[in-house]
Amino acid sequence: MATTRPRGFIDNWEPKPETLDLIDNVKSVLDANHDILPLTLRQIFYMLVSGYRFDKTELAYKRLCENMNKARRAQMIDMDDIRDDGLRRRTPPRLGRRRPANQDVQIIRPHLQASPSGRPGTAHHGLV
Repeated sequence: MATTRPRGFIDNWEPKPETLDLIDNVKSVLDANHDILPLTLRQIFYMLVSGYRFDKTELAYKRLCENMNKARRAQMIDMDDIRDDGLRRRTPPRLGRRRPANQDVQIIRPHLQASPSGRPGTAHHGLV
């Protein structure tokens, strides 16, 4: 039988002093960035690394994730301040990944009109 992580809110969590320091630092990061909330845990992690001498290791990131899970469930950190929904920002097509060439042709083709001479685009501009 597989064990599962406890669900729901925690009423009796008593974090260690170093965990309380971490929670205070996360609260400071959230307060300083209130205008762009919610933040992801990865964003918070890098802000802690750059401004609070937090270790830049996978173990430290895992520790942050575990402690923020508990701190949110214990209502020490507002659930709405940390985004964990997997939301990704969409990159505009021209700035990010390149579309296949045939997709560009399909976009351009309807705008081209053949002129009486048979050359595309010249009739639209009155050129012959």
